[in-house]
Amino acid sequence: MIAAALFVLSATAAEPPPFPARHARHANECQQTIGIAAEQRTPLVDASGVAVCSGVLIPLSEAAYLVDVREYALALKAHTEAERLRAAADYARLSAMVERERRWSRAATAWAIVSTGAAFGVAVYATQ
Repeated sequence: MIAAALFVLSATAAEPPPFPARHARHANECQQTIGIAAEQRTPLVDASGVAVCSGVLIPLSEAAYLVDVREYALALKAHTEAERLRAAADYARLSAMVERERRWSRAATAWAIVSTGAAFGVAVYATQ
């Protein structure tokens, strides 16, 4: 039973995948985040209407969702680390319990052998 619990605890302590690294900057990439408001001039185009840098325009709701997903991922990572530490503590506690059980079992076995031997010796001596 205890061995099964130790196996389950060790299986659940798996590490999460690594957090993705940032991509390298592109040559004509916009150097900063620029907000664009409806019906307002934007610094992303020059006087002739040509874009001055490359970027991706995504809707505000999508950007907000991506920020929320990132925050959720960071919170999940922290939660996973806390669970891993808790599982490691449980594993150490159960390992210590198993070791105590083994020591007690060895001592009990030794006493049983000695007692059986003594009883056998007494029985043999009494029959002579």
